[in-house]
Amino acid sequence: MFSYLLFDLDGTISDPKQGICGSVQYALQSFGIEEPDLDKLEPFIGPPLEDSFMQFYHFDKEQAQQAIEKYRERFSVTGKYENVMYPGMAELLRDLQASGAHLAVASSKPLVFVEDILCYFGIRQYFEIVVGSGLDGSLGKKEDVVAEVLRQFAQRGATDPAGMALVGDRKFDVEGAKATGMHSIGVSYGYAAPGELEEAGAEFIVRDVEGLRRLLLGRQPGNSTGVFPDRGARLQPPPYVGIGGQQGAHQHPYVEYGQQEYQQAYTGPYQRAYQQPYAGSGQQEYQHPYGGPGQQEYQHPYGGPGQQEYQQSYGGPGQQGYPQPYGGSNQQGYPQPYGGPEQQEYWQPYPETQPYGGQLQRQSFYAENGRPGYRSSYPGNPWRDRYRQRPMPRPDTRGKKILKAIGISALAMATYYVVVSMAATIVLMVGMAAFGAGEDNNTYYYWLNLANAAGIVAGFAACFGIWQKSIRLRSTRPVHKLSLIPMAILAAALAMGMNGLLTLAELYKYSPSYQEVAELQGDIPIWLGVLSYGILAPLGEETVFRGVVYGKLKKISNVPIAALLSGLIFGLFHGNLVQAVYATVLGVVLALVYELYDSIWFPMLFHGIANLFVYFMIDLTGIGGIFLIPVSALFFLAMSAVCLVLMVKWQKNA
Repeated sequence: MFSYLLFDLDGTISDPKQGICGSVQYALQSFGIEEPDLDKLEPFIGPPLEDSFMQFYHFDKEQAQQAIEKYRERFSVTGKYENVMYPGMAELLRDLQASGAHLAVASSKPLVFVEDILCYFGIRQYFEIVVGSGLDGSLGKKEDVVAEVLRQFAQRGATDPAGMALVGDRKFDVEGAKATGMHSIGVSYGYAAPGELEEAGAEFIVRDVEGLRRLLLGRQPGNSTGVFPDRGARLQPPPYVGIGGQQGAHQHPYVEYGQQEYQQAYTGPYQRAYQQPYAGSGQQEYQHPYGGPGQQEYQHPYGGPGQQEYQQSYGGPGQQGYPQPYGGSNQQGYPQPYGGPEQQEYWQPYPETQPYGGQLQRQSFYAENGRPGYRSSYPGNPWRDRYRQRPMPRPDTRGKKILKAIGISALAMATYYVVVSMAATIVLMVGMAAFGAGEDNNTYYYWLNLANAAGIVAGFAACFGIWQKSIRLRSTRPVHKLSLIPMAILAAALAMGMNGLLTLAELYKYSPSYQEVAELQGDIPIWLGVLSYGILAPLGEETVFRGVVYGKLKKISNVPIAALLSGLIFGLFHGNLVQAVYATVLGVVLALVYELYDSIWFPMLFHGIANLFVYFMIDLTGIGGIFLIPVSALFFLAMSAVCLVLMVKWQKNA
């Protein structure tokens, strides 16, 4: 039918819902907008992202660009592969190419992603031309993308858009085709709202890939006769039919108003009767769709004499109205598709008009009790309610975002502190009552550390359970395994260098509370020290201070500021001067590790290595003092700087 075919990608070739909606969800979270229901984000599939963020969430242009950057953070790594090709599409593309058709992709998605997805599905070889938008915003509108495809086809000698058609699932595809003068084919299995394609003026509409095959090739796979059974997909009725035609005549659905002749399926000259769309020259009568002599009236699809009225598709007398396709009573409007009671649905005409001679009016599906609303015509219909018209939440103001971030951060820290304190107190009291934990200092310190470990477990469980959705657990970025080596060395060197520097500065003299903590940490069994300092403390503190505090501060600022502020808060939380300075520096680096690897497990690992190295080298060995002299401190700090550069460089190149 058409020698040149342009295909949209999303919602036409493949179903990208999981990848696109999941990445939009990720972007919205950076603005403090939580949307757990991916179905509500389906309107983002198809149109340019900038337009969607501005339309549905009332972002300004700057906010929309920020949201697109966050969207691409996830989509470029995992979202583009969270995609499923529609069944039968690969075979259709193969057969179209074999039939001599010239195929192209015209997508509003960035070209780099389009190429990756086509290669991922193994269908890139079927397309002569692939055009998408640029990451810089160029070719952002569908009509610009289609025009670029036409320009490239023109370079190959194809200059007439009248012999071309664009296949797409949204109104933007139809509008792009119209703007460039080519034909449009709508696929209703994609993400258009009910009636969207009809209102946009799509020339053909099919409901599944099989219907698209029928329209473009006129046969099913392996059927070389061109004959296909009348089941599955079908062309949909048009949204508006011209007025003034003869009563009872079956007009071409898109013939211009006032024409008494019918055009051959969008090609060739006008004929006196509606021509067979897939074969042969025009006849003066409407041809039998599957062969046989023409009749002066619309013939029974499967044989039998012609009738002067549109005949019952599968038996029964013809009616002047479009009949019940699979049985049941005939109506003057389009009836219940598969039997059942009459409904005011789909192309319901006004009662006083004839269905093919009068003016058809578009009604919503199942306008029950006089209330318009969209519903599926039958269970399992892919035309389900793709999106409901509903008010979208507006993004928070900057002041509200700041207050929310501070409030949630303070609540997380308070929850952690209170739960740890209460759980530790309970365990210590049980130990003292049941095991005589307070009889001597060694027993008391043992139970005090054991109670602290139990409290950390409780605090971690409480905070992780409450804020786990705000914490990045699974990285969306590839990890350069070699970068883990400088990361581990950095953790150990930074911990040793900072301990040496603080010892040389003699800050401990000004912090009696630190001396008490140091004494407490030195008098515990090794297994408990490893468990508390190497495992439990990193789990609890990273969940709160990187997972929640840094995460919330980043939403209202940028990475350097959020890292610095979260580090300061982490330091002050320790309650003494020495640990405040140490934890501030360590906290800033931990935030950078979290940002670099995009998973909370990496700062937890970093924190654990730093704690254990100090615990073993200084607290448990008799040679710890050599690490605290000026030369050692400078050496470890210099090593830290080198490892930081290597870690960042290698991981960013992953």
